[in-house]
Amino acid sequence: MDQSKENTKSQRNVKNLALQPALQMKFGFIHIGLSLCFAVAVIWLVFTNMNHLFKLLIDLAGVQQEISSLAVDYFEPIKIKILGLGVLYVAMTLLISLKLSHSLVGPTIAFRRHIKMIIEGDLTHRTKLRDGDAFSEVAEDLNQLSEHLNSLK
Repeated sequence: MDQSKENTKSQRNVKNLALQPALQMKFGFIHIGLSLCFAVAVIWLVFTNMNHLFKLLIDLAGVQQEISSLAVDYFEPIKIKILGLGVLYVAMTLLISLKLSHSLVGPTIAFRRHIKMIIEGDLTHRTKLRDGDAFSEVAEDLNQLSEHLNSLK
């Protein structure tokens, strides 16, 4: 493949990454929001119970000052790791949501193009979807419709 075709394909792939950005980002943020609600609930439950246990152990041991400074030193790196994992989670979720929604949105653009071709009288156009795209059965039906209409001509 020559360099110009490779550059065009690369530009086309980047350009088509977000076919309907508002819809695709909404999909991603809904997923993130639901996941974060669940994560916050689980974290709240775990830390509330750990806090009660921690207070109980401090009271029983009678070493509040020493334990408090050790606990702060222990939990500070954990906070940073949780924040880093949270940022990684949001980035990965957005990328996966973009990929999944792309396989849903992409076929609708191909279908609309095919329908416009039928309206313009071009009954030879066929819809070809990528591997993993949704609605492959609809694409086959649309292609059969074009073949049927072309045979009636």
